Amino acid sequence: FQQQSRPSPESQLQDAGNRLLHHYPVFRLDAETVRDSILAVSGRLDRTQFGPSIPPYRTKAKPHRKLEAGPLDGDGRRSVYIKVTRMEGNQFMELFDRPDPLSTRGRRDRTNVPAQALSLLNDPFLIEQSLFWANQLVQREEVAVAERVAWMYLKSFGRYPDSQEQDRMEAFVGRLQQLYQVEDGDLMQSLVVWKDVCHAMFNSKELLYVW
Repeated sequence: FQQQSRPSPESQLQDAGNRLLHHYPVFRLDAETVRDSILAVSGRLDRTQFGPSIPPYRTKAKPHRKLEAGPLDGDGRRSVYIKVTRMEGNQFMELFDRPDPLSTRGRRDRTNVPAQALSLLNDPFLIEQSLFWANQLVQREEVAVAERVAWMYLKSFGRYPDSQEQDRMEAFVGRLQQLYQVEDGDLMQSLVVWKDVCHAMFNSKELLYVW
């Protein structure tokens, strides 16, 4: 996390509950918002309101238990439209503390465990959305890496990168170009390069946490 300045004794007295925005505690977005944010950034989010629920993704349907197999991305629908099933719900959202429908919960857990980081690296939903976003990127008209990186930051975080972030991301693109042996003239249309860049953006703490 970014290092935050310690609040003064005066501000602590005025905000003993540590709830004001000038030093509000960092916390991770809830499961539904994490998923919807990824879909929104990739351009896959379907903002249509109402309609039938979408069965959660499963590798195999189980008709004898009335468990349908929904699409990996939920057809792009917002998480509120993903069907809640008592058994075998959406594993990605459950990992990020979506409440278990089998038990009563007065307040959601808010955990930060290694399995969440591993999921962001390896979950097929993240990989699919990285490829989907990369397909959108390579169709854009930017002619320079710097211009595309700036646009990706604006799309992901609602701001442009600072000079250090810009330099680091451009260097990362350059390393991927070398790794995949992509020619300079093909770089801006290289799906393998930009898929990894998109995946890295999805793993950014700024996308997943509120500061």
